[in-house]
Amino acid sequence: MIPENQEADCSKGPFKFPRRYIFYGLSILYLVGDIYWFGGPLKSWMDQTLKGNYMDAEELALKEEIVATVNAHPIRRHDLERATEEYCRKNGIILSEIARSRINAIRLLVLDQLVIDRLIWFHSYHYPEELSQEEIDDALIRFRRGFDSSEEFEQAALFQGFSVSRIDTFLQNQLMQRAWIEKAIKKHIIVSEEEIIERYESDEIISMIPERVNVKHIFFSTLDKDVEQVGGEAQRIFQKLKEGQSFDELAMRFSEDSRNKDAGGNLGWLTRDRVPDEFYDSIIKISIGETAPAFKTALGWHIVHVIGRMDSAKASLDLLYDEIAATIEVEKRQRAIESLINHIKSKAKIRYTGQFTWVE
Repeated sequence: MIPENQEADCSKGPFKFPRRYIFYGLSILYLVGDIYWFGGPLKSWMDQTLKGNYMDAEELALKEEIVATVNAHPIRRHDLERATEEYCRKNGIILSEIARSRINAIRLLVLDQLVIDRLIWFHSYHYPEELSQEEIDDALIRFRRGFDSSEEFEQAALFQGFSVSRIDTFLQNQLMQRAWIEKAIKKHIIVSEEEIIERYESDEIISMIPERVNVKHIFFSTLDKDVEQVGGEAQRIFQKLKEGQSFDELAMRFSEDSRNKDAGGNLGWLTRDRVPDEFYDSIIKISIGETAPAFKTALGWHIVHVIGRMDSAKASLDLLYDEIAATIEVEKRQRAIESLINHIKSKAKIRYTGQFTWVE
């Protein structure tokens, strides 16, 4: 007989498999079958528990008006409302006048930008770029220069529902985020001399100086006016020019182009892409030093004097070097920022609750 407190010695007799292992095996087999094969009571309990947790999260999002979370940081409905209103103001959109589908499309677009902003804030906060107090102060001063006085700034802040200190904090965060972005993309936006030369040689649009005309004009608007009556006034002024009166003086007295009349109607050097085609097609036919009779466009009547003309020509690399470098840097910057955003989005935990698709 083997004492109860001793294990069987396999070298001294036949091996007996402990019955408790059989019990353990049957228990595990039951659990696996309950969960994965038969949908038994344990499986039902787990499903109900998980479902309850999910509903709790959904109810919490509804209660707190959370429209999305970014790395567990919530974006709430009022944030989206404010950003949507700002987007519509900037783009001249009146929400009450557009279809529901477009409203929700705008909100989704704005929400995606809020997610990006929150991600950039998250990274700039956890991996900050050191800024001097002088840099921060300069940024705050530049922003406040848009207001005539401190009182006007404070009133504008209160009107938007912000305190002055909150706006200052917001501006500091924006400065930190820009600094973080610049550091992250810095090595990706370097422009080499080889790239500049290659662009100069291959891109005729950027290396060619287009044909241009140096003109001055006297303008008569036909907006809400009788076109023929305005044309008669233009012909009368042209007659004065033929009689020898000063173009500059007549432009200052009669031209309705407020931006140029005080300079004698001087428009400077014009290229085709700067003015309407019908205007350029007319002035290109005028000889240098000639003042042409009044002609009409969709905007009004014009009397034009041509000062000079230059044909299109290939500019020197020295002349365009900085411009080409800036163009390439802008292109690289855009691609680098897009890549950076896609990268941090792919690594983030972003959840949309669906609470943004509503109509008041």
